[in-house]
Amino acid sequence: MNLRALMFLGVAGCIAQPALAQTPPATTPAAPASTTTSIDSVLASGYEVKSVIELSDAALKSMSSPGQTIYPSVVITLQKGTSVAVCELSTANWINLVQGSMTNASLCLIR
Repeated sequence: MNLRALMFLGVAGCIAQPALAQTPPATTPAAPASTTTSIDSVLASGYEVKSVIELSDAALKSMSSPGQTIYPSVVITLQKGTSVAVCELSTANWINLVQGSMTNASLCLIR
C-alpha cells in the first residue's frame, strides 16, 4: 500500500471510531396513562377550573351515532401543576351540581 492509502485509512479510522463508541439515543418516555375519577375528587385534590366549554349541537351530532339522543354538554378543563383533568357532563348537571354527576368516577380523565 502506498502512503496516501495508509493515511486515508488512518484518518477514516479516527473519524469512525468515535461514532461507534457513542451511546444509543435515549428513547422518548411513554406518555403517562390517564386515570378516571369524579369531579368532586379532582376538585378536592386541589385542581383549579381553567375553562368550561359548552359543546355546540353540531359538535355533539358529529360525535354521536345516527339516531342517538343528544344532550347539551360541557367540557371542563382543570389543572394542578403540570397535571390536567378533563371532565365531560351534561350542561344541566353542571349548572345544578347534581350529586350523581359530581361523584361519578368515570366522567373525568386525569393526565
